[in-house]
Amino acid sequence: MKSTLSALALGFGLLASATSVSALAQNADQPELTRQEVQRDLQAWRDAGFSEQAYIALSYDAFSDAYKSRMAKYQQLRQADAQ
Repeated sequence: MKSTLSALALGFGLLASATSVSALAQNADQPELTRQEVQRDLQAWRDAGFSEQAYIALSYDAFSDAYKSRMAKYQQLRQADAQ
């Protein structure tokens, strides 16, 4: 019983560390954004109609026309901001 628990603990530990390394690797290729870039992106998100409450309501159906419309507007605003 004790060895089974030890094996389970070891397995969960390895799984957790692999997940952590994977998450860090995903962020390694992304350039760091300045505070100003993050603020502009957040403003574009809000201008597209994604307030915190709207996002929570819309996120239940990411395939709805309302969500797709707002996401398209957000992407247009980001592209315009990048140019």
